[in-house]
Amino acid sequence: MQLEDFVPELLARILQVLDHPRDLLSLIRASPHCFRVYAESPAIILSPILKNAILPDALHHALACVHLPSISSQTVPVAFLRDYFQYEPLAFPTDKTALTALCGLCLRTSHFVDDFSSRAMRALNLNSDAGQATASALSSTERARFQRAFFRYELYCRVFPVDHHARSRSLVPADEQFTEFIARMAPWEVEEVSCVHHYFTVLIGRFLDDLEDQFVEAVRTAPGFRHPILTDFLTDSPTPEPAKRRKIRRTTASGLKHDSFIPSSEPTQKDMDDRQSPADNANVVFVSNFDLYGLDLFSSDGRFRSPKYVSYVASLGSTLMYRLALGDKGQRRRIIQENTPVWRDFLPEALEHAPGTGPKTTMPDGIDDNHLSHPNLGYYRFKRSEEEIYFGILNASILSRPLRERAFVFWDADRILCPVVSDQLQKARRMDPERVHLQFDRYEGKSAEERLKGVRIPRVQMDRIVEEFGSLFESWRSIHHQLQAKMKRTGSGGTTRFALISKKPQQGLLYKPAQLQFDETLNGHRAVAHKWIGI
Repeated sequence: MQLEDFVPELLARILQVLDHPRDLLSLIRASPHCFRVYAESPAIILSPILKNAILPDALHHALACVHLPSISSQTVPVAFLRDYFQYEPLAFPTDKTALTALCGLCLRTSHFVDDFSSRAMRALNLNSDAGQATASALSSTERARFQRAFFRYELYCRVFPVDHHARSRSLVPADEQFTEFIARMAPWEVEEVSCVHHYFTVLIGRFLDDLEDQFVEAVRTAPGFRHPILTDFLTDSPTPEPAKRRKIRRTTASGLKHDSFIPSSEPTQKDMDDRQSPADNANVVFVSNFDLYGLDLFSSDGRFRSPKYVSYVASLGSTLMYRLALGDKGQRRRIIQENTPVWRDFLPEALEHAPGTGPKTTMPDGIDDNHLSHPNLGYYRFKRSEEEIYFGILNASILSRPLRERAFVFWDADRILCPVVSDQLQKARRMDPERVHLQFDRYEGKSAEERLKGVRIPRVQMDRIVEEFGSLFESWRSIHHQLQAKMKRTGSGGTTRFALISKKPQQGLLYKPAQLQFDETLNGHRAVAHKWIGI
């Protein structure tokens, strides 16, 4: 018997008992009859499916995301947060708009829960040979912990949104974020949310690395690309006549092929082409000064600030993260370009306002019952302090990342007690700091600007690459173009760079200038242009 043979009433009852909205989506896409039945009464069918997919211990936090009032000012929704943290009942939505929003949140969260848990299991070296207790699918309590953490993170993003009218700002400052939200949660609950933030930042970091590789490849394959070694040899050679060179194809460690040359007795046509006239050389530029071109993401300074850029993108919530995760390379590039290079106060900055000390942690009896009202066994056994404190995200708190990578606060006791898991978590807790920084610190890697040091390409190619990879963040681009126009009007000569900072400058963002060119306010930002010496 096929689905088309069922009467609508019976088919509607069948659809209502599905475990997840994605199962419903599959059926209504595959069967016109299912689609017609669903279209007649979407709320009646979708509501029970959502209640099946969102586990009871996580439902309150999912509903809070849907019920949150619109945030349009710097005022924290105090009454709403009070009711939320006191677990006042929240009505399950009945209208189509709210149900659709809850369905989208459920679909996105399920994707991230499955992906994060799978990555964590791989980090724990779990596989089917490790035993059923370790490599099995998530238990209902494990899934509920993951769901709850993602819903709480989403709520945090929505309660403290970005201020789109000011760079480097949130509508609510970090200290108030801590007081109004984080301080109302126990440290172990906040650690679950911090694990979600870590997961998102790792994803974004990998996408940024991919984009950086695309950028470097675009430069290296640009027509007229000049490698610094070849350029130096040609320009610095004391020989009045060009020497013939024999081309040798070499393969680098990264697999990229390039041509190198060795001297010979007679010139070749390639040598003559390389020795362009002064007029031609005037149209060739060094691939440098990325901050000037709106390529902050690929600059050396931008590499230093990239953790802030990453955190900003993660703070925009699950909708954008879902688009980023499922998009192709072109879509990901566009999303990143539209949301960099900016930063703001968010969870990492809020945790900086937490007390540095706390009472000693004591593990109660019966902790292996896996109840979601208390921490899991992994929190008690492997957290990096004997005190009950909020673990940060910035600076020295990077040492917590190996544990967060392995989702140590989500697993049931039987999985934690498995020797394979216990051993891996203990190694993560004691991981050598140098190795931690090498693996997780984005400061450690070379920027695209450093990788392309000394490279030159035609100016027209540089303009094309800037157009293809430059920031599309509207406020930044507006200031960037106004600042460039101002620099042209003032006739700034020599090598000039600029930096953009908020009205309240942050320490360490600017180098000491040799000469101040001008200082004026553009669109609520203080734009500063400096003449730089030796850059």
